[in-house]
Amino acid sequence: MLASEADGTHHVPRLLVSTSGISPSDRVDFWREQTAHIAFPLTLREWKDDQLFVIRPLGGIAMIDMRCRLTERTHSDIVKKPGDCIVIAHQLSGETVLEGRHGQDPTQLKAGDVAVVDPDQPFVHTGSAGYLRVWVFPRAILSHVPTLVDRCGGLMRLPDDGSAKLVKTFINELGSQIETLRPLAAEAFAAEAAQILSIALSSRMHGEGGEATRNAAASVRLLHLHNAIQRSLGDPLLSVARIAADCGISPRTVHYVFDSSGTSFASHVLGRRLETVKAALSNPRNAFTSVAELAFACGFNSLSNFHLRYRERFGESPGKTRGRYLDQRSN
Repeated sequence: MLASEADGTHHVPRLLVSTSGISPSDRVDFWREQTAHIAFPLTLREWKDDQLFVIRPLGGIAMIDMRCRLTERTHSDIVKKPGDCIVIAHQLSGETVLEGRHGQDPTQLKAGDVAVVDPDQPFVHTGSAGYLRVWVFPRAILSHVPTLVDRCGGLMRLPDDGSAKLVKTFINELGSQIETLRPLAAEAFAAEAAQILSIALSSRMHGEGGEATRNAAASVRLLHLHNAIQRSLGDPLLSVARIAADCGISPRTVHYVFDSSGTSFASHVLGRRLETVKAALSNPRNAFTSVAELAFACGFNSLSNFHLRYRERFGESPGKTRGRYLDQRSN
């Protein structure tokens, strides 16, 4: 069964793929068809119960949550559709084993482990109870990552060091926000994830880090701040001190991180509030909610200031934004 949903505010598509309603004799073919369409062909030999297989597109990447006992990427699969992507496999729970080229030692993934897989190389994934989260990144944004992975036989488990922890932290944060990010923001975060992954792999192979690793850490810290602000956006008293406390850092560090990114804390908060109100105005679910209610819900405490800032940013009044989207829907 396929279903497409949208987030109540941001209209981010979510594709759900499930074996519900599919006869047991057709399930394997169904799985193959969907994985080939979203990512690349896989041979699914064993699966457990009637479980939900969730695919969430995010800009140019995709996040796939799955639980299968035996999944294989065969030579035949590769010939049918070479992988124009690189896979990050994140073991959420339980344990699995990944096997790459002949002669390569199997790679065991325990809960929390992350591995990078090149789908242009055959591999076998054997799972027990537990869930595996698969991130699919286009090769185009991953720079030299495919070359680094290929040197390791097409399969590499990231060590539990500082750079690998950055990768885990970043993809965890990305996963928690995947249904609220807009496509352009998603593409930017995907590029950041690719940069951090490149650093982690280079560190694994060459023991390198330095300035690149510090830049990656700054990107993760900025994402933490963005998420903390988003969670508290409706609080009109939202402050640097409040966010600093939530993130366990000093107010001075908050200012430094934003200044280093080319903006300020106040500008970011204002921008997010305005974008959130605009998205809410275009959502038919809010057709009977007043502009004032939406503005107050997003943290504005002055309607006159809100209307002024809204017009400055979007070049039109909130009412005109709402009317335009309602006209589009009626047509």
